[in-house]
Amino acid sequence: MAALSEANAVIRVLDAIGRVSGDTQFPSTVIIRKLDDVYRRLRRRLSAEFPTIYEKVSSNIVSTTGLLPKPSDCESIRVVEKQSGGNWYPISVAPSLNRSTVAGVSFYEIGANLQVVPPSCAGGTYRIFYIAAPAATVTTYDVPDGLEGIIIEETAAMGRQRHNELEQVGYHLKEAERIWDEAYMGLWHRYGSHGRSGLNQTRA
Repeated sequence: MAALSEANAVIRVLDAIGRVSGDTQFPSTVIIRKLDDVYRRLRRRLSAEFPTIYEKVSSNIVSTTGLLPKPSDCESIRVVEKQSGGNWYPISVAPSLNRSTVAGVSFYEIGANLQVVPPSCAGGTYRIFYIAAPAATVTTYDVPDGLEGIIIEETAAMGRQRHNELEQVGYHLKEAERIWDEAYMGLWHRYGSHGRSGLNQTRA
């Protein structure tokens, strides 16, 4: 994973548009806000295409009621598994209606928690595979190596707009698209076959 710092990203954006630090048309505070927006959007795109890049697993959760707290950094749920003997088994998502009448073990999200139903089967040990959200305050843009260029180019496009260099905006956006296209198959070979999250064996 690339570990592009905020300060280095600002320098690279200014280099890309031929400016230096202190540019009043495109100050560092504006650059950083745009970098953060592009980074979060890119992470969501990567999470949708290659979920295991930002996947994490919770610690084991023992519950008698089936109420499971979501991890504090959870952006979206991938898989919920219940332990049975020496194995883990995924449970289904409950329908949005008639949750109280489901026959098999399933779950639904409610606020900061997950609720397992039906109550008669809810007790047990669980673990949650989830997509981790970026930190509230981003200081490092952690994306697969090479894709940091997308963050730079899309932010540079905004810089061109602020300088009224509209003929250059398309160049930066096309460069960002080129970087994605060239990296895609490599990411697919590395992460694309990992759609099934987790293992069916308990951890030692």
